[in-house]
Amino acid sequence: MRFPHGVTVTVLRSGGHDRYGNPLPEEEHEIPGCAVAPGTTEDVSGRDPRTTVDYTVLAPAGTDVLGQDRIRLPAPWGGTWQVDGEPRHFVSPFTGWHPGVQIRLTGRA
Repeated sequence: MRFPHGVTVTVLRSGGHDRYGNPLPEEEHEIPGCAVAPGTTEDVSGRDPRTTVDYTVLAPAGTDVLGQDRIRLPAPWGGTWQVDGEPRHFVSPFTGWHPGVQIRLTGRA
């Protein structure tokens, strides 16, 4: 599902390493028509409670994102964020409808 007033996010993917072990440049591609939802996670288990800002990106079906990728968000969110876990693909068991992909982002990369 593309959002009519969605934004374009940029996926940053490792280019791997050359035969000598040196890192290769990152590869980039854009995903238009996304929605970005801010969120927070609270950790009150320790002596010093923490609140962490995170985001969820809702992207069109067929989006090419991997768990080790990073995502650059446009303004007003901004910054580069790490994909948290594997992107979640939703498919209806009744109709086969595939509305899109949910990508959780945490920690500025």
